[in-house]
Amino acid sequence: MNTDTLLELDNVSVSIQKHIALHDTSLTIKRGTITGLIGPDGSGKSSFLHAIAGVRDFSGTITYDTYSYRNPSEAERIKKDFALMPQGLGLILYDNLSVREHLDFFAQINEIVIDSAFLSYRGELLEMAGLENFLDRDAKNLSGGMRQKLSLIC
Repeated sequence: MNTDTLLELDNVSVSIQKHIALHDTSLTIKRGTITGLIGPDGSGKSSFLHAIAGVRDFSGTITYDTYSYRNPSEAERIKKDFALMPQGLGLILYDNLSVREHLDFFAQINEIVIDSAFLSYRGELLEMAGLENFLDRDAKNLSGGMRQKLSLIC
């Protein structure tokens, strides 16, 4: 793998029960490129991403930034570099809680100290997600994308 390559899959396959979700897939993604996955439901897009992120068993070899791994245990080293937002994450929200109430609730159950550093960071996340003007809006009145972003922040 040369230094221009960020991610390489070599004959990667993923099976879910008896169904083959991804079969002998090889791919090279260069640094600085944007790559999209397009396909119908059940075509293996999520399985592909789960294998790369090291959260699903697979066969073959995945190389990320010169480090090769062949299973989720070996992928532990690269997991700090990945963020995976699975479908349905917005389902952890409570319809009748506002954006602000969600942030307070999840901070409380995770025993996060509410200090100036936390409030500053929360403000940055809200601004980055475009939610800073929706603190009093109930989750049931957020768009699907806004729900996903709020879930990620929580």
